[in-house]
Amino acid sequence: MQKIILKSVLYFMFFIYLLNYGNTTVTKSYFKKVDQVLWVVEDLENVIDNWAKLGFNQVIDFGIVDAECKTSGKAVKLRLAKANLGGANITWIQPLKSSSIFSEFHSHYGDGAMSLIHRMDSRDALNDEITRLADIGVHVLEEITFIAERGEFSYILMDTAEKGKYVLGYTYGGDDLKIRKKFILRSIAARSKTFVVYIW
Repeated sequence: MQKIILKSVLYFMFFIYLLNYGNTTVTKSYFKKVDQVLWVVEDLENVIDNWAKLGFNQVIDFGIVDAECKTSGKAVKLRLAKANLGGANITWIQPLKSSSIFSEFHSHYGDGAMSLIHRMDSRDALNDEITRLADIGVHVLEEITFIAERGEFSYILMDTAEKGKYVLGYTYGGDDLKIRKKFILRSIAARSKTFVVYIW
């Protein structure tokens, strides 16, 4: 158990580093901030419990959601949760039985951060960015939409991991931002509780 908690602390330190990612000199404004991290795990319940033991209890558990993968043409089910770990917004994804980009990642690397997600202002802005990347030889790895009861979350993942980098990702729209804001209000109302997990 101590090893698990130590590993969690190291992951947290890594994500604090990600929050400072925007301090580097870049040409595009949307690279100045990491909106969230897609983090693939084998056992979501265990991950949530271990972070709670470290005092991180702001978690929204969406349970099992549908995931539509436009690029590969697959439709799969996954477990999904969003968390705020000391200011770092994490989207935890647990692959289930169906094969997907997330199960493939986990089979190669185990639990870990798969993608850094940057937020675009609109779908048009995202399309312009995809075109810009295509011009320099970077193509879409997967376009995926998670369909939960309280909203949909869409991500475009770029094919950058083969070159020794993380998977560059983008999102747009505001459903997840609205849910985060609602969660913060509920979390403040329940701040006297030791462990807060909302299942919607």
